[in-house]
Amino acid sequence: RSTLFPYTTLFRSALADLSLLADEDVKWEDIYEAIKYMAKEVAFVEEYRGSQIPEGKKSIMIRIKIGNEDSTMTSKQIEKKTKGILKVLEKKTGVTLREE
Repeated sequence: RSTLFPYTTLFRSALADLSLLADEDVKWEDIYEAIKYMAKEVAFVEEYRGSQIPEGKKSIMIRIKIGNEDSTMTSKQIEKKTKGILKVLEKKTGVTLREE
């Protein structure tokens, strides 16, 4: 069972908020440039530093809109696209999904 999208449903497009863990020197623009071609929309939501975030890191929340123009997507397809975005982010910027 999927942890990101636990139900099998059909969507033309889907929004997802992703809380990311990034090194201090990673900028929002770096994240945007890495994945802008993979989603219909990529938007900055907030940046956070606090006791739950390791030293030298920050949390950046982004909102992505993914989907197909000509067909609906299943929850599995949405999850696959989201995982692909996370993989590219990690490779290009070192950013990972925040676990806490």
